[in-house]
Amino acid sequence: MNSIVEMLQWRAKERGDKVCIVDSDGKTSYKELYKKVLETAMRLREEGVGKNDCVILQAEQKARFIAKVLAIHLLGARSVPIEKNCPKERAVELIHTVAAKVYFFSQNLNVEASWIENGENFDCKCEEDTFAYPAAEMIADIIFTTGTTGKSKGVMVSHRAIMATVENIQDCIGVREDDVALVPTPLNHAHALRRTYITILNGHTTVLMDGVANLKQFFEVLEDEHITGMYLMPAMLAFVLKMSGDKLKEYQSVLHFIELGSSPLGEEERRCLFDYFPQSKLIFDYGATESGCTCGYDMNKYGNIPLCIGKPNIHAQFAFADQNGNLFHASRDNPGLIVMQGPMNMSGYFAEQDLTRNVLKEGRIFSNDWGYMDDDGFVYFLGRKDDVINMGGIKISSLEIEKVAALWDDVLECACVPKPDVNFGEIPVLFVVVKDKNVFDKNKFETFLKEKLELSRVPKEIKRIDELPKTFNGKIIKKGLIER
Repeated sequence: MNSIVEMLQWRAKERGDKVCIVDSDGKTSYKELYKKVLETAMRLREEGVGKNDCVILQAEQKARFIAKVLAIHLLGARSVPIEKNCPKERAVELIHTVAAKVYFFSQNLNVEASWIENGENFDCKCEEDTFAYPAAEMIADIIFTTGTTGKSKGVMVSHRAIMATVENIQDCIGVREDDVALVPTPLNHAHALRRTYITILNGHTTVLMDGVANLKQFFEVLEDEHITGMYLMPAMLAFVLKMSGDKLKEYQSVLHFIELGSSPLGEEERRCLFDYFPQSKLIFDYGATESGCTCGYDMNKYGNIPLCIGKPNIHAQFAFADQNGNLFHASRDNPGLIVMQGPMNMSGYFAEQDLTRNVLKEGRIFSNDWGYMDDDGFVYFLGRKDDVINMGGIKISSLEIEKVAALWDDVLECACVPKPDVNFGEIPVLFVVVKDKNVFDKNKFETFLKEKLELSRVPKEIKRIDELPKTFNGKIIKKGLIER
């Protein structure tokens, strides 16, 4: 099949009464979801939405949001999901940027596009044979994401790319038809949206939840809905573990899988997962909005291999390039920028031809991530461009040093950064925040690092610091550390 919405039509006939989506409003079966899609598509058609038109929609952790997305797909139009709390000014900007025909929003923004109130329900009579399913190459979603440059980019994802991505996810995790999977991350993000699409591909049940900050509600959902799988951000997992102690361990016999992605996993969280869930699939996936779920790593299957992100998934091929974009055979001591090829790749950036040409070349996505592949086909992620230190031609991953340093009991958190050096060009310097500065033994810590790291990768300087600078959402700001 060419699209998720076409797959839903088949599911609605094949297992119509099975629960597809659970949200705070209740349970929605496959048949009911498809009916919502048809009704919403009819409503949008009344507003003049047709092929290649853009529709802005404010995210909700609701089945009706998924119905809106798939209704847009059914019309051959393009869904443009935005944050639940998107400021009015930003919403207006995006409506103008994509020349939206319709926008779903909590209030009228007084723009030329037609407004449909976000919570409006539809009860339109329509026949499904009045719609033709979209072709595989048509753009389905435009997902705006902020890259390392801070510039907002609209990633255009085709129906073919969506199908390939969800097949990659299934290849990576092996979701069962009787699984009940929890999606607590916002549905305007590619990670969450794709984990909901796989529900329809695979025929299981997904529970939508608005974050994990309400721990009481989180554990009630695990219990009441009989959750067997979870898609989490590492920061969410860290919060649950920190605020609830070892309570998550109570679910080790029922959780078939926990999948994490989008950012590195901390060592403390990794240790807890190994301890709490020895029989579960503990999946860390690698990918991007531009190229979905390209690599997967089952930690319980392969063990704790530092920096390893697993093997390429079914539709993904990996290559490596130098900083000039030339492909070559990368290795641990001579890594390259990760290049991904396959049908899951985006079609380009919306209205950004020059940027598209810089990133998408001959069907390949050229990333800003350093890595290499070993002789057994395992891929290793060394970090973003700024995370790799070039010491006299030796490429050193700051993430590798940080992961080892975090194993030392007295270290709360750390950051490794490059320092200019006359002899080597750059040397690694490690900043550490310790539990008790009066107890921390720097000499023993240095000895520990020398036992765990190759000599060339041992930090040349170690500096204790009271706290690391961070962004509002807790990400460490490395820039400027070396000047302290």
